[in-house]
Amino acid sequence: MKKHSLLFCLLIVFSAATFAQPEQDAKQLYETARTFMRQGDYDNALLVIKKALEKDPNNLEMLKDLEFIYFLQRNYEKAIETGKPLIDRADADVQSFQMLG
Repeated sequence: MKKHSLLFCLLIVFSAATFAQPEQDAKQLYETARTFMRQGDYDNALLVIKKALEKDPNNLEMLKDLEFIYFLQRNYEKAIETGKPLIDRADADVQSFQMLG
């Protein structure tokens, strides 16, 4: 009986860890993208932040950084295209508006 209880507890712990993993992965990818941004490697930053957004597509901070990467690459059309929906969000902050000019 104790073996079954132990197995059940381990199953729950591993299941919880598995469900928490995508969010953690998105955070790790986001930090990697920010590191690339600080180094001026905007192409790799763009690739990594897009992967992070696949895992957490509504993350405002990541979306603002995506907009900023496009701006830094002088891809102003994509920057505006990315930024416009952000100002309509309920959680839009001052920076969301400032980035659009």
